[in-house]
Amino acid sequence: DIHDLVEERFSDNAHYERQSFEEWKVLMMDRDSFDPSLWIVARAAGEMVGVVLCPNYPDEGWIRLLAVKRSWRGRGLGMALLRQALLEFHRRGRKTASLTVDSYNRTGAKALYERAGMIQEREYVTYTRHLRS
Repeated sequence: DIHDLVEERFSDNAHYERQSFEEWKVLMMDRDSFDPSLWIVARAAGEMVGVVLCPNYPDEGWIRLLAVKRSWRGRGLGMALLRQALLEFHRRGRKTASLTVDSYNRTGAKALYERAGMIQEREYVTYTRHLRS
């Protein structure tokens, strides 16, 4: 299912914290902005190989999550999913589309977004201090 694909994909990220389906459902589905028509799923031979999940916000297109199965990376599927989401936002009259990406992402996501014509708008830095027990 979608949750399993997301967990597989994001487990590559050093800072990713696994979520149970129940936790994930609250964040992704139990919201007024949930719109299943903005959840685009790519399948090959009946297998789910990629997804782009977007909430329905009235003023802008927002891509909450883009995930491609490891064995399907490097084939243009991420770009195809991203373009499909951008086309749907345009069709709905959105003027902008945005997303966030972890700077530690090692899948080439930042380059993908730049190839799609997206530009970095701002950057966030996380500061941490390890505390003694």
